[in-house]
Amino acid sequence: GKRCEELECDKSAQGSTNRCVGHGGGNRCEELGCEKGAERSTLRCVAHGGGKRCEELGCNKSAQGSTSRCK
Repeated sequence: GKRCEELECDKSAQGSTNRCVGHGGGNRCEELGCEKGAERSTLRCVAHGGGKRCEELGCNKSAQGSTSRCK
């Protein structure tokens, strides 16, 4: 597949960009001032509520790995 255009980077380019996530490729968090990558199909990074969340009632932390719960 397509590779990141940054010198000496051999990671895969993300989406329609020419850069890997670490060099600014892929979707970015929509929170004002945040430059982190958005999680999967959400428009926010984990810190701003993106990605899969813990299923425990009242918990709003992110789920870890392939589980449905936080640590």
